[in-house]
Amino acid sequence: MKRKSTKARRLRLAVMATLLAGCFSIAPAAQALPVGGSSSTAAIAVNDKVMNITSATESNLITWRDFSIGQGEKVAFDTHSYLNYVTGSGISNILGELSGKGHVYLVNPNGIQIGDGAKIDVGTLQLATADLSGNLTDFRTAFMALMNAANTLTGDIVNKGRLNVAQNIIVQGKNITFKNVDDVTTGAAWDEAGNLTEAGTRNTQVNLRSRGGEIHLGSMDGTGTYTGTSGTTYRYKLVSTPAELQAIKDGLAGNYMLNNDIEVGTISPLGEFTGKFDGLGYALNNMTINSAADNVGLLTDKIKI
Repeated sequence: MKRKSTKARRLRLAVMATLLAGCFSIAPAAQALPVGGSSSTAAIAVNDKVMNITSATESNLITWRDFSIGQGEKVAFDTHSYLNYVTGSGISNILGELSGKGHVYLVNPNGIQIGDGAKIDVGTLQLATADLSGNLTDFRTAFMALMNAANTLTGDIVNKGRLNVAQNIIVQGKNITFKNVDDVTTGAAWDEAGNLTEAGTRNTQVNLRSRGGEIHLGSMDGTGTYTGTSGTTYRYKLVSTPAELQAIKDGLAGNYMLNNDIEVGTISPLGEFTGKFDGLGYALNNMTINSAADNVGLLTDKIKI
């Protein structure tokens, strides 16, 4: 009985090690709507689960204590440009909807995470983790500081949602992860209920700039990329089903990224894995590894505890 308990512990530890390898994107709890907004030019109005932001000025600066959007919540900008800067200590966690017809900037030195089911639909989008403190007197001052090529980018940016942008996207972070390059589009459309009515086409005007870190790009076949990337870049094949997880055994030097939680069931050890595996915060549930060995792991059969 003792041996069985020890073996179960070894199995649990091996599975935990597998899921945590390369996985830095576990999302914290989201705030409902942005809080602490302050601007000399923009008006902020909240009606139930919708925050509307309008202005008579073309270019606007808004500082926020926190800029997060919960599931089922929406932030809607009008046709003007808005540079949103977070002064608080929390990351921006986007689980709802962000819309606008103009240029929307979201700058948070702590990091930005766009979760499953989130939707950003704007004219032009720029996400960054630059520190602009000391340059927040007006839009132009903050914008010029953001454009400084010497900026230190401390926070990571993770996108697991849907980005639809009429023009271009610029993303600047230490480490940048996009779960599926095909979920960045132009020309997509939704009805009032949030149902997709036009799929749009893949947006090719995507510029990812990593400074001091890495870029991680997922796609269904593992070859997806963007032409405008600057930084060490790794491409990953998305894994969505138990069969796709088991199929890793045929490509043990490849890079893989979980696309969702997976109800695994019984699975055989995959072998000596030498590639990269990013769990992206998802879980492998109800997994039983089929092996007679005392020491067993999903990605190796030679785990030592």
